[in-house]
Amino acid sequence: MDFQNLNTSILLMEGRASTAQKLFAWGISVLGLFAFFVAYMHAPNSLTTHLDFHNGDSLVDYFSLTLQILGGIVLLSTVQQLIFPLKKTTSQVLFSYTPIGLLKAKDDIATQQAYNQVIDASTSISFIKALKLTEYEPEIGSFANLRIIVSQRKGKLVQWLNTKERLAQACYLLYLCKIAEQKREEIELYGQTDIF
Repeated sequence: MDFQNLNTSILLMEGRASTAQKLFAWGISVLGLFAFFVAYMHAPNSLTTHLDFHNGDSLVDYFSLTLQILGGIVLLSTVQQLIFPLKKTTSQVLFSYTPIGLLKAKDDIATQQAYNQVIDASTSISFIKALKLTEYEPEIGSFANLRIIVSQRKGKLVQWLNTKERLAQACYLLYLCKIAEQKREEIELYGQTDIF
């Protein structure tokens, strides 16, 4: 009953954004960028009609002022990165408020919760106990899952969990162990199981 206390929704990383949500966020971002571009291109026309600028210099002034502002933003961002290298840059801060940035933050939270769950489980449970559950769930004995068990046994699980794919594999192993324990419990109590 070692694996029963694990949270299945965290192990399956259910808090992550779906593909449809990511596509929708990309669509909203592209649409917003297009709207900004259209507004930017029509701004000189509205300036010349409303403010009575009828010479061609106003358009040149408008675009040169825009380039100066963009150059100043790039300069400030570069100086900020040189002086404070560990701080987020202006573009990173702005990205976090876009639809894509919000979904990325949601994904990062779900990934961190899963990582914490795996590390907490590895400190309290020896993954070698999972090998006893292979008769209830044969997938536990796969090579990828055996690598996780061996890295925990060597004490190098934290270093081994350096990619999201490896973290997902470790979460899947713990999920399989939880399901196998539930199968074993039902078989011991009722003689059969309806868990697949």
